[in-house]
Amino acid sequence: MRSALAPEGRLPHVDALTARAFAGRLPRDAIAAEIERQYDRFEALIGRPPAFVDGHQHVHVLPGIRGIFLDIARRRAPGAWIRTCEESLAKIRRRGIFRWTAIRSSLLSRGLSARAAGLGLATNHGFAGLYDFHAGRDYGDRLEVMSGLREGDSIVANPGDVLNEGTEVEPVRAAAKAEPQSAGK
Repeated sequence: MRSALAPEGRLPHVDALTARAFAGRLPRDAIAAEIERQYDRFEALIGRPPAFVDGHQHVHVLPGIRGIFLDIARRRAPGAWIRTCEESLAKIRRRGIFRWTAIRSSLLSRGLSARAAGLGLATNHGFAGLYDFHAGRDYGDRLEVMSGLREGDSIVANPGDVLNEGTEVEPVRAAAKAEPQSAGK
């Protein structure tokens, strides 16, 4: 569907969306409409609101998107957990993998839990699992370096079998297919 957010019929890449967010150049009405469409589609397929809500590549934490996202979540899925990437620098450093990506995600998420709580929405307590998606690596080994996880923490997982083959997300798709198999070792 074409909109001010996706004039070519395709949502913008996360980097372009982030640049527009920080420049204050986001089409707020189009963002709200897209989020509503995604809720509509989920509810049409599953028959209920989602239990966990986030944005692909954490776009829901961006300025100009965050408030819209939380307002719609409060109305459409008030019992859902909202994913935040907030995590202490000490925990990120201890894990020792993808530190800069984790720090960036954590800084962008800063304050999301408090704002969600102010709206009566729940969030996860910690966040882990960022990695480079190279399919040849064992996801089970990655889980071992995420020591210190506690109840209420969230781990990245990707629905790889539903993503389109032959697209820019292909590395994520291939790695995602291996996640459940190697995590159970």
